[in-house]
Amino acid sequence: MGPWCDLAAALECRTAIDLASGVSMAQTGCSQQEAVNNLMKAFSNRNEKLRDVALSVLARFNGAAHTLHSDSMS
Repeated sequence: MGPWCDLAAALECRTAIDLASGVSMAQTGCSQQEAVNNLMKAFSNRNEKLRDVALSVLARFNGAAHTLHSDSMS
C-alpha cells in the first residue's frame, strides 16, 4: 500500500463523481456546477459519502440505460 493506492482511490472517486454529474446534466439540462451542487446536497442529506451517492446515481442510470437498450432490441 502507499501513496499510489491513495491516488488510485481518489481518481476512482473523482471519476464516479464526474460521471454522475454528467448524468445529472444530461437528464436535467443543468450546468456542471449545478449538478455537483445537487450531488453535494444529496450527500449531505443522506449522510453518505459523496462517492457512494455518485455510485448510486450511476447504478440507477445504468439500470435505466440497460432497460432502454433491451426495449429497443425487442
